[in-house]
Amino acid sequence: MTTQGNQTTVTTQNGAGTSHSAINWQSFNVPVGTGTYFNQPTTTSTSINRVTGNNPSAILGTLGSNGRLVLVNPSGITVGAGAVVDTNGFTASTLRMSDADALAGRMRFGDGAAATGNVVVHGSVLARNGDVVLIASQLDTGSAALIQSPNGSTVLAAGQRVEVTGRGLEGIVMHLQAPTDTAVNLGSLQGDAVGIFAGTLKHSGLIQATAVTAQGGKVTLKAAEQLEISGRVQAAAASGIGGQVHATGQQVLLKSGAAIEVSGTHGGGEALIGGGWQGGDSRIANAQNTTAEAGVTLNADATGHGNGGTVVLWSDGATRTAADISARGGLLSGNGGLVETSGKRYLDVQTAARVNARSGSGVGGEWLLDPNQITIGVGVPTAPAAAPAAAAAAAAAAAARRRFRAASQLPRVERRSRHAAIRRAGVRHRRAGRRRATRHRHAQRRQPRSGHGHAHDGRRHGSGRHRLHGVAHHRTLRRR
Repeated sequence: MTTQGNQTTVTTQNGAGTSHSAINWQSFNVPVGTGTYFNQPTTTSTSINRVTGNNPSAILGTLGSNGRLVLVNPSGITVGAGAVVDTNGFTASTLRMSDADALAGRMRFGDGAAATGNVVVHGSVLARNGDVVLIASQLDTGSAALIQSPNGSTVLAAGQRVEVTGRGLEGIVMHLQAPTDTAVNLGSLQGDAVGIFAGTLKHSGLIQATAVTAQGGKVTLKAAEQLEISGRVQAAAASGIGGQVHATGQQVLLKSGAAIEVSGTHGGGEALIGGGWQGGDSRIANAQNTTAEAGVTLNADATGHGNGGTVVLWSDGATRTAADISARGGLLSGNGGLVETSGKRYLDVQTAARVNARSGSGVGGEWLLDPNQITIGVGVPTAPAAAPAAAAAAAAAAAARRRFRAASQLPRVERRSRHAAIRRAGVRHRRAGRRRATRHRHAQRRQPRSGHGHAHDGRRHGSGRHRLHGVAHHRTLRRR
């Protein structure tokens, strides 16, 4: 180690037959106005630096390396405002690394001893050709933080025991998490892929995943308990296709102002919130409850050519949405995409919600609503009464999917099990081979153009039947 003026250079040598070195420090800091540079044998070398003292590490100046740098300090690590970390790959952890793992170069963090410190970033962290991985039980990125991995993944992992087995999001293994393990992002996270894993996760900043690899353009937000999104999430895959956003937890809340964008010039991407299509996608765990407030936008459009993408709001319990959702086909060519807003037990689609899966030149897309029972109308329905178990079973057996197909102006709802469809002209209902037609007009008040829909668990109703109240912009009710 040499120091000239305010610059310190640490020259490392890899262990015999390895591509890493391991250094223990009593304390490690980079004061304001100074720089510390790790000169490693190759750009693929890794220098593991563990702090054994009780003082937290403060990076307030410039920390750099031509290789990959690992900093471990259970007392805490802070990258201050105006500070810069510029390496080929950077990992910061307040979870301990054992002597054996450090000597072997294994990226295993958390040995059962409690970590008292947090990882906090207010400055800039750049990994030029690798990943940025921040590991702690408490992770905080401030509003001025900028964390970039243009050729790798940016990862925040809040847990008790974490292992990094390889590059990218797939290399992060959360062995042990608690609800109190928290990640809060107020800043900007950028990378080929971006992932945040925590017991409780709050994102109100900006996430941008721009693909440079075939596996890139992905964002994963995974909370063991609570996930709250009020910021922006953007994902773009290669070749002008929209990217992929998977966001889930036991309780998922998209707050007003949240924006998830997976649109692309040549095709829309995929946004799965609280689960996948009909709750059966093994790539993402299902939420217990999912809520999207008014003022939330989810876009998976093809803005030029190509098909619209897929947007899903799902939960195994109650799903409530007042969000604006769009999965439009390309203006020049392409079909509309797929939208699903479903709750396995309860669905509430608010008046303010807008869903658009139209196409400028191709076939319209689909809007699927798939609870056990659906009520479409204005106002708020009264809570359903409890049902006996037998009726509940019958109602569950009769439950079917409702699909909204984007037509030229208004959607069509299709329910395949009882062949019921709500069309632009009115509501059709087929049952038991009988045909009859009645006309019904709303005489109470002039109906607004957009309706207020609620869907309830059919098992709570004694009859198990689905009640369809007049859709606001439909004048005729037909039964046959």
